[in-house]
Amino acid sequence: DGWLNGDRVWVDNASEAGWGVYTFNQPWLSSNERKLTEAQTSQFGSSVKISTDNNFVFAGSPASNQVFAEPISSASTVTITTRDAGGGKSIDSQGNVLSVASNSNVYLYRQNGNVITALQTIVSANLTGNVTSISMSADQTWLYIGGNNAVHAYTANTTPSSANVSYVWAGKITGTGSFGNVVKTNTNGNVLFVGAPTATNIYSQDGSVYVYSRSGNVL
Repeated sequence: DGWLNGDRVWVDNASEAGWGVYTFNQPWLSSNERKLTEAQTSQFGSSVKISTDNNFVFAGSPASNQVFAEPISSASTVTITTRDAGGGKSIDSQGNVLSVASNSNVYLYRQNGNVITALQTIVSANLTGNVTSISMSADQTWLYIGGNNAVHAYTANTTPSSANVSYVWAGKITGTGSFGNVVKTNTNGNVLFVGAPTATNIYSQDGSVYVYSRSGNVL
């Protein structure tokens, strides 16, 4: 597939203490549209995600427990603050559902333009202090939470667009070697990639990526 003309990417520009926007136009050109800057002690930019409609960029600032949501075409930042430490260490955005990981919880929000409202807080005792990565399927039916050598799967209990949707625990898989440090899933959540960067692989080197297929609620 590759990059198409007009596609954008947000890049940390340390020399200017902020983020630059680049537009692909064979070759990449700096669009100079805007630059996001926050307190340098806040670990701003630890995670970055562009919304499905390409209209918003989300930047995590886990040292301040915040996520900054900003429209690409304007400068009206919406700030989301989590109740516990590490909020914004991992972010995913699919459709109008925004997922934000903190050290111990995952916060789900419904986005309607510049209005972002709380949808659900997922608390997992097994991941307390150890959430490292989250990934939601593009159809918003599956959410995977990685950390503490495990990946927990949650599924929507009704149509994701429903006002009363919630995500319920559907099982977990475990491993070793920082298993779950990074998780990524596909469009409908039936394929899951799990990174284990300190696992010993068949070549006696550190690092493995595991691929799982889901059948029903079973990985």
